Amino acid sequence: MVKHGVEAEELQAYLDGELTPARQTEVETHLHECRQCAGLLDDLKRVSATLKQWQVEPAPASLRLWPRAWIRSRATTRTRRSP
Repeated sequence: MVKHGVEAEELQAYLDGELTPARQTEVETHLHECRQCAGLLDDLKRVSATLKQWQVEPAPASLRLWPRAWIRSRATTRTRRSP
């Protein structure tokens, strides 16, 4: 990205509504003048929309139970080794 007054991270903050009102106005002005940043903002919007639609499936029961079984087996092993 060309060095200028708006960094890529700031565009994400703009998209997330995290900028101060004054800085938001400055970024909006810049976006009207800079096609490169406007294009990057469009890309960030698409990525954000895709991530919002992403669904994570619950872990299978066997995977959810495994840590408990492992912890119990370790506790049992340590109990048997204690003097």
